[in-house]
Amino acid sequence: MATSAMRANAPARALRQQSSSLMGQTRCSAKANLGRGPALWSAQPRTTHRSPALTRNASSIVTWARPAWRPESARATAQSFSGAFSTSAPSQQADGSSSSSSSSSSSSSSSSSSSSSSSTKTIRHPTHPTGVYFHLLPELSSASKDWKDSQSSKEGERSSTWAVSLLPTPPSNIDAASIMGYIRVSDSAGNKDGTPPSGHVEDGAVPGGESGDSVVEFAHAHPAAFQPNPSFLELLHKTLREECVEKDELLKFEAATRTSGWAHVNDGRELLMPGRQAWPENIIASIAFTDGELRVRDESGDTSKGSYQPNDAYRLLTAQDGFIQLKETWLEKVRQRCEQHN
Repeated sequence: MATSAMRANAPARALRQQSSSLMGQTRCSAKANLGRGPALWSAQPRTTHRSPALTRNASSIVTWARPAWRPESARATAQSFSGAFSTSAPSQQADGSSSSSSSSSSSSSSSSSSSSSSSTKTIRHPTHPTGVYFHLLPELSSASKDWKDSQSSKEGERSSTWAVSLLPTPPSNIDAASIMGYIRVSDSAGNKDGTPPSGHVEDGAVPGGESGDSVVEFAHAHPAAFQPNPSFLELLHKTLREECVEKDELLKFEAATRTSGWAHVNDGRELLMPGRQAWPENIIASIAFTDGELRVRDESGDTSKGSYQPNDAYRLLTAQDGFIQLKETWLEKVRQRCEQHN
């Protein structure tokens, strides 16, 4: 009877074993899919949702945190680049490339300066909506053994240095406040895999493009290679503070609507939806407003002691949005100041 009972229960036992086996496979499959979840999520772009962390206080307007953004100190890089100018410029004069310094007559000096300015190569940014210009600086574009490149640590490499400006007219000197910044393109060889090293373009050109186009493409591909000019940043903030911010209708409307708080002076290159906050690298400065009025000046009427505070996180060039874009009214004022210091 026991044998017959076991035979009778055999189909049920087999069914239970098959069911447990299927459940085990289902669990393994679910675990495998669950394990692939983070890997699939990590492969998604992180730029689909923009919500930067923002901290406000009275002494420091903003403290920012942005994922995957590793900017170098603009002031430190500008100082190091200025040091390169101070070492390379005398070597050019020692080689006799500048004839105006060795000439004793004023006529020969003026003719030399006019010929050098006429031979300066200028390239207009092909797609920038308001106009950005690249001016070749011949006095900083030949080999100099005194200059050591910070990227490759090699000496004596031939390179071309470009001054980036809002003006189509080349600057009168390499320290002009009208220069937004500098880009150095080296003729050094690339890496072992054939790709140019960071901060360089192999043979001074990008494959398939002209040398001028390569400078523009290189600037957008390597924004860290752009060295901002502190004098231009000072000129920019001074112009906005004294002539632009106080008369801006959008900022005045925000002050009247919110009554009190802080308003941001934004770069126009980032299109913002209503109520959205710009990325920190696109915020030029911040200004306080109370009782519905912008506090650009102090009680004595001095704008330098008002609530206008520059944003140290602002960048003249970003990988996401490109070069600076100002409102037409602001751009006109800034260009007028640049012409006075060109």
